[in-house]
Amino acid sequence: MKSLSSVVSDSFHDEEWDLELDLDPEFDEFHDFPWTDEDIGEQEISGRVDRSSREYVRWIQQSLNGIMRLRLAVDGILGPMTRSAIRSFQAQHDLAVDGIVGPQTERALIAAGAGNTPGSGTSPPVVPTPSIPTTYPKTLRYNVASIAVQQWLNWGKGTIKECESRIRNVLEDYWRTAVGYLPNQTDWCAGVAWSAVFVSWVMVKAGAGSSFRYSSAHTEYVGEAKRNRIANNSNPFKAYRTTEIAPRVGDLVCKERANSGVTYDNVDKGFRSSHCDIVTKVRPGQIETIGGNLSDSVRKDTVETDASGRIKRREYYAVVRVGG
Repeated sequence: MKSLSSVVSDSFHDEEWDLELDLDPEFDEFHDFPWTDEDIGEQEISGRVDRSSREYVRWIQQSLNGIMRLRLAVDGILGPMTRSAIRSFQAQHDLAVDGIVGPQTERALIAAGAGNTPGSGTSPPVVPTPSIPTTYPKTLRYNVASIAVQQWLNWGKGTIKECESRIRNVLEDYWRTAVGYLPNQTDWCAGVAWSAVFVSWVMVKAGAGSSFRYSSAHTEYVGEAKRNRIANNSNPFKAYRTTEIAPRVGDLVCKERANSGVTYDNVDKGFRSSHCDIVTKVRPGQIETIGGNLSDSVRKDTVETDASGRIKRREYYAVVRVGG
């Protein structure tokens, strides 16, 4: 399966997510993964430490929750989220990134404050696991931000360009999955704007289902989100003026493009050139976003906000709130 990256730490209030982790999007829940033959060499028993036991995996999960402020289930199951967190920890500590806790990674965890391993004489401290959001809206915007970060990584953090052969199949998949067709121009990879297709693809993968208006034009789905807001219906996508609300992680922020004159008031009245990005971090004074078709790639941007968290730049006209 193709592995995706996600962001899972949000300072416990859903707004600043920092950790880039590999997560397979096809998993709807935690799964028990047996140790593979490749892993056996790292699963030696050191003294009385049995690295293949569920008790040891629980120690890993508790340790990563405390050190990295994660929300892993402490269940003793070496599922995709736990392996992802291990890889992230290894990358941060200049270790071999393999998702396996062998002697070196174990020592690094202890040095980072994990406490002693089970069976070594002293039990590790119990680190409370914060509750994981379970409602649809929070899950949706979590997925949106996570998948956007993964795509930014897939595009070499903005260094891979749209017509390069190594990314061509990814761009083709955006079009076919999100809007059901591929442009017929010979130079479509460079000649046809795909930023709205990127957002639409992320929404498909995030599980938006029939709630989102998938389109190759930003104003179509923003206009639909505005109509949802006016109707006050149960749809999780609703558009607001930038002066009304502060964007959150997973929301969309939208701006005018090419002096099109698009505003919140006219966004539902036909096509106008526009661009929307996905919010992946919220900090005092700024938000961080990821968008497609930026300098021919998937790139990050930083947008200044005021003391209340609202966007200050005048070209931005809407915030599409994702999930309540």
